[in-house]
Amino acid sequence: MNAVLARLVSLLWGLVLLTSSCLSQATTYQDWWNNLDLSGMGLNIGQQEKTIFVTWFMYDEKGQPSFLLFYGDLDDSQSLTADLRRFYGPEPSGYDETLWYGEVVGTATISFSSPVTGTFSYQYGSTSGSFDIQRYTFRNINLSGTYEGRTVALNSLCGADEWWVGTDHTSVTHNGSDVAMTVTDGNGTTYDVRLNMTQHGTHFTGSGSIGSSNATGGTLLVTDMQLIDDVLTYKYVAIGTDGCRTDGTTADVKLAN
Repeated sequence: MNAVLARLVSLLWGLVLLTSSCLSQATTYQDWWNNLDLSGMGLNIGQQEKTIFVTWFMYDEKGQPSFLLFYGDLDDSQSLTADLRRFYGPEPSGYDETLWYGEVVGTATISFSSPVTGTFSYQYGSTSGSFDIQRYTFRNINLSGTYEGRTVALNSLCGADEWWVGTDHTSVTHNGSDVAMTVTDGNGTTYDVRLNMTQHGTHFTGSGSIGSSNATGGTLLVTDMQLIDDVLTYKYVAIGTDGCRTDGTTADVKLAN
């Protein structure tokens, strides 16, 4: 591994250690969200730390394109209730600040039940309702490649609880919903992973099996996986055939071909 990749892996290692106390990175909900049964409308969410800014693009009571917005801090349950606002103003070519104004037209509540699903509720004027939302997928992301990185994990229900940190060398083959991973840890043990994955925007979730010639096999649940700028991160829960549970967070750097 070259010096640049070695430095990046070292930085990722530090990042994973910083998050190991809670064994889960804070979820970023910044994305396009929609409901597949409600064509023509959706939510664009921007996020900075726990503050989100949501634009709801939709059609108004007269069937004209419109948008409303709301913003605020997510609470500990990953929910926000805030004023729903509508803004008016001139076109850019004839911009006049004195013609710009906004008004509160109702309230909105957004609640995230997972990194990829949630519920949106609203009330404005005589209109109210609620619908499920999910991340919107624009294009298919292929996870295939060779990676090196670090994992921090907690073993539980295996006797005494035990934290551990390890290195990973991972080969990923991605075809449709099928993801095959060959993971070799720092002790030389190789794990064969077979997953059925679903893409949600830039995120993936899925489940499958894990096996090894040197360790107990079992099932694997991937609760959130992303590939951004050649960095693959994912959170998982592995349950061995002996009942031992591992909750892990992995950060891997994709190597050049």
